[in-house]
Amino acid sequence: MAHTCHAFECTKAVKPEMFMCHFHWLRVPQSLRKRIWALYRPGQCDDKNISAGYARTAKDAIIAVAKLDGKTVPENDPCLTLYDACIGTSTQPSMVAQVKLRFDAAKDAVFTEHAELLRKL
Repeated sequence: MAHTCHAFECTKAVKPEMFMCHFHWLRVPQSLRKRIWALYRPGQCDDKNISAGYARTAKDAIIAVAKLDGKTVPENDPCLTLYDACIGTSTQPSMVAQVKLRFDAAKDAVFTEHAELLRKL
């Protein structure tokens, strides 16, 4: 699977476990670099299941590097929009939380159905 640097408008190919190309990674403030590595989970790029903390930190890093490059990332940028979906809001839960809610509801429905069948026996 192709993976590119997450810096705004950078198209340099990087390994999936790398957040940015070497040039842009060194422009990320050290405190954000440490947080990205602390919150990174191997395999998260494959299963697309990143934590809200990682998404928030990644978004902050992208914006910080863009500023250093003299650029402004538009609020509707697809990458930032995706991270926002992972973070969630008070009125819109994150994608992971939504999936969990749906899974729990389906699990409860199956349990109820099985309980009904057992009662009929």
